[in-house]
Amino acid sequence: MNTLSDRSELIASLRALVLPHLRLIEENEEIAESRSLSEAGLDSMSSINLLLDIEDQIGVTIADELIEEDSFETLAKLADLVARSTDA
Repeated sequence: MNTLSDRSELIASLRALVLPHLRLIEENEEIAESRSLSEAGLDSMSSINLLLDIEDQIGVTIADELIEEDSFETLAKLADLVARSTDA
């Protein structure tokens, strides 16, 4: 993940993956990078399912030790998690 373009592509991919897991927003609603995903309806069970979707669709394995308490807080934090996983 070396360029802004790569990060933008990652955010776009994550945005598409996270949308089905958010219970409190409309399907076509825009999700800002800094928007709280928990306030949008992401709970602990949906976070686990989202993690599995990210690993499957993006093709990265996210080690448990890389997951922090706030890793699923926003799209930006998710992107940081994925970037750390690809660098590990």
